[in-house]
Amino acid sequence: MSAQYEQWDTKSEFRALSKLWGKESAWDHTADNPKSSAYGIPQLLKLKPQTPAPEQIARGLAYIEHRYGKPSVAWAHWRKHGWY
Repeated sequence: MSAQYEQWDTKSEFRALSKLWGKESAWDHTADNPKSSAYGIPQLLKLKPQTPAPEQIARGLAYIEHRYGKPSVAWAHWRKHGWY
């Protein structure tokens, strides 16, 4: 994470990411949301079950950067709305 996202304060952002994905999937790469098409560690919509865990994480981080800028903002959104 620190190599790819140098602009993030790695320690605090990883803490936020850990909490976020802990709530979403408990970091389980096979987590499946029966109410939607969300799957995997980051609970991304339409993520295929055969997607390897490292790719799930990479895609989840890219989604967070695109939508929220950084994990702490995504975590704040999750705390307010129960989703990100």
